[in-house]
Formats: sequence, C-alpha cells, structure tokens
Amino acid sequence: MFDSARVGGHVPGLSLVDDGWRHIVCRAIARIATAVGTSPLKITAISRRSGVLRLDYDRSSSIARLPDIEAAIQYAIALAEAGSACTCERCGREGCLHQVGSELVTACVAHANGVKVREVRGFENLHVVRSFDGKRPGPIILGRYDRITDVFVAVDPRSLPAKE
Repeated sequence: MFDSARVGGHVPGLSLVDDGWRHIVCRAIARIATAVGTSPLKITAISRRSGVLRLDYDRSSSIARLPDIEAAIQYAIALAEAGSACTCERCGREGCLHQVGSELVTACVAHANGVKVREVRGFENLHVVRSFDGKRPGPIILGRYDRITDVFVAVDPRSLPAKE
C-alpha cells in the first residue's frame, strides 16, 4: 500500500514526527491498510499542525471514494489526531497542548517548554467524529477520546457543563 511512498525503507513524513507519536502513526497506517486491503492508497503527508498530528491521503484514489472504506480511513485518521492531542510528541507519555512562542506543541510535564493552553473543564478530548463499527460508518457523534483504549466514547452533549 505504501510502497510508492517508501524511500530507503521508510515512509517519508514519519521522520517529521517525534518518537512520541511514531506508534500513533504506525497504528493509523495499519488501520488504513486493513481498510483498503491490497488496493493502493497514497499517504500524501504526515505532519504536525497546530500541535496535533495530521495525516493526509490521496482522496481522488478510487478506493478512497468507496463510502465504507472512506469512513474507515477517516476514522483511523481521527483516532490518530485525537491520540496525538493528548500524547507528548517527544516521549509518548500523556500530554497536553502548550504554546511555545508562536508554535503549538503537545508535551508532557517533563517536556513542556511553553505555556499550557487552557482547556475548558469538562470539554477535554472532545471531538466531533463519524462513528465507525469496524465495517460500516455510523452517525456523527460527539466523542471523548479515551487514550487508554484508543477509542471515542459517545458523549451526550446535554451532559456537558454550561459554558462560562
């Protein structure tokens, strides 16, 4: 699947993320590979934007346009992005967003250099995602990312605290 993207035995872009996110990228690629099977799909970018991992792929690929496969790819990417938002880029421990000058980075206590970005209590790790049961796309949900189990847990928006 990624042979056309390989250079010298590695996937370009993987070296652009620190070791702390390497397992997140590898897990996302494995999930995407499972979704597309033997069909080719090109990962076009692996990067960090606004302190969070970003994975982009060739959306014009015929396999990526099949609704069930597209949903599986997007869910794998959503899990990776959510996981990176609470995982230190450098070491892989639990982390949070910090502002270092004009740049945002996700870091643990040991690797934090800047000012911790304030989160609204009760809204941590919330993401709007299309659910996926492993075979078919489901409804769009508000999900709290669980770092331990690497899943989104549906949250009833009415259960959230009122914004201050």
